[in-house]
Amino acid sequence: MFNRRPNMPTLCKAAVAVTVILAIPTRGRAEAPASAECLQRVEISSGWKIKSFAPRSELDATLLDEAARADEGWLDAGPIPATVHDILLRLGRIEAPWLPHGTQKFFWVGQQDWVYAVRFSVEEEGSEARLRFMGIENKVDVYLNGELLASNADNLPLLVDVSGRLRSENVLVLHCHADLRPGQGQRSDRGSYLGPNPAISSVGVFDKVLLEISEGHRFEEVVADAAINETMTRGTVTVDVVGVSRLAAVTLQVRLLDPDGACVGENSVLFTVGHGEFRGRCAVQIERPSLWWPRGYGDQPLYRVEIALVAQDRVQEIEYRTVGFRRVTMPELLHFVVNGVPVFLRGGDWVTPDLMSDVWNTARVDRLFALAENANFNAFRVWGPAEAPPDAFYEQADTRGFLLWQDFTRLPMRSDSKSIATCTEKARAQIKRLKHHPSILCWCGCNEAAMWAHEDYNKDFTDHGPWGGLPAAEAVGAVCEELDPARYYQPSSPYFGMNPNDPREGNTHGSTNMWFVPGYDYLNFASEDTRISAPVLHSLERFMAPADLWPEGYSPLYLHGNRRPFPETWMPYTCAESWKKTGPVEQFYDATDAGGLVHRLGMAESLYYQDTVQRQRRGRPATE
Repeated sequence: MFNRRPNMPTLCKAAVAVTVILAIPTRGRAEAPASAECLQRVEISSGWKIKSFAPRSELDATLLDEAARADEGWLDAGPIPATVHDILLRLGRIEAPWLPHGTQKFFWVGQQDWVYAVRFSVEEEGSEARLRFMGIENKVDVYLNGELLASNADNLPLLVDVSGRLRSENVLVLHCHADLRPGQGQRSDRGSYLGPNPAISSVGVFDKVLLEISEGHRFEEVVADAAINETMTRGTVTVDVVGVSRLAAVTLQVRLLDPDGACVGENSVLFTVGHGEFRGRCAVQIERPSLWWPRGYGDQPLYRVEIALVAQDRVQEIEYRTVGFRRVTMPELLHFVVNGVPVFLRGGDWVTPDLMSDVWNTARVDRLFALAENANFNAFRVWGPAEAPPDAFYEQADTRGFLLWQDFTRLPMRSDSKSIATCTEKARAQIKRLKHHPSILCWCGCNEAAMWAHEDYNKDFTDHGPWGGLPAAEAVGAVCEELDPARYYQPSSPYFGMNPNDPREGNTHGSTNMWFVPGYDYLNFASEDTRISAPVLHSLERFMAPADLWPEGYSPLYLHGNRRPFPETWMPYTCAESWKKTGPVEQFYDATDAGGLVHRLGMAESLYYQDTVQRQRRGRPATE
């Protein structure tokens, strides 16, 4: 109970003195933000050097000694976070990827090992301390003072305990392993449909590197969530924590602040420490909270949660989370209702904004969100093969009112035990990290695993073969049910139906599999491609003559024989014989239902665009 009890614990002003040397060989400094907590966080952001080496399994003593000096042949990395490509581009060592053949010219970057090095100092040797890497790409080994302490291969945030290992002078080395084989380069996960591409490997540090020094009392895990009852009159914020302490008991204090910053609820719980560890839950309730709405349906009021760990009558650590109160139901498959109001999702995929780097570019992302708003989007699907966006992305979505279909990023959806374990571990970490965001609409196991792993992909819909990723998808579903049962989970996209590619049920990836079969009234949820749909009728009437709006002799027919079910006047750049007009529209659909007709026509137009563009990209005649 902050600021109210007479025995309020003392706030630490400077529990541990820290000095960081951030230049090799010269000294620099790190700026630690002022904080009331005893835990000291120092961002190691400058003074880094990098150098490439031939691929090797580990760094020997000679290379570690060279990294400690980082003099001749080492490049100034500039401010961190920065990937190797960011650094080389800034220094003029590689060409920009958007220039002709730019990607081919820097393919060699991913075939080399790269080493980051920085020197720092602390005033109290042997302190309780951790190194927190918020984002490092590919397989990375972490060395401190010549000792290998940790490896990371999952691109997840990495926490390394360095307690008792800190000296007055320290050298931190990151060994980033090559992930492209010699001769590899015909395929890229970051490429497009433009044909074979050189593989692009994002290497290095793409988020903050932090040094955390504590008094031995700290959080290991903080998970917050917000829920609201069926009548939307009572909200509950739940905080689950895991931590360590040398004491017999510690106190967890939670405060809830409304959008204006006023405290509207607080609670505290005393936790018993066993074998140096504590865990438990603290909840705060609020009556009639302001409701969070998707963009276009209302406002986005956000509440701030302050989570404090108190030990020895002092605040040892404070964590913050932002939550919103909304109720999401799904009365029909993929028909989402928010706060009792059906929501029409308008949006597309969010993928890696930059071809080479996952470093968060605030200005660029702000512009992308603004463009999405101007396009009247209210939703994104966060695409699974890309890197998980940083917290700033989800904070933007919360503030702007975007709903997020969240794929679990980079899950190896296979049936072997190792893959299943990796999938569940990564899913568990992402749910705990993100579940407090009101923008998260649902979870999805992976991208196209059901489609691409299906042995009968693109064959007869009646022939159902096995899906090798099903065991992993089911395991991830069990994690969702355990940690976040209120949210919908879809094992793969597309998935629903006996065959995961059956267009008559559930989710598809755009309109590729949307067949216009008379008599079917199936769900048309496109989770990947933004469907290029026809404008609403009143918009069409503003720029089209009645004769063009309902052309004489037009009829959309079942797709067959290169016929396209939409009128020629809707598409000025046509391909010869791409469709036939074979009768009045009433033969297929009731023309009096303008909204339904426009919906069908828009789907058909999308199919035409996709087919035509893909043919052009592959250099094939559009009329083939």
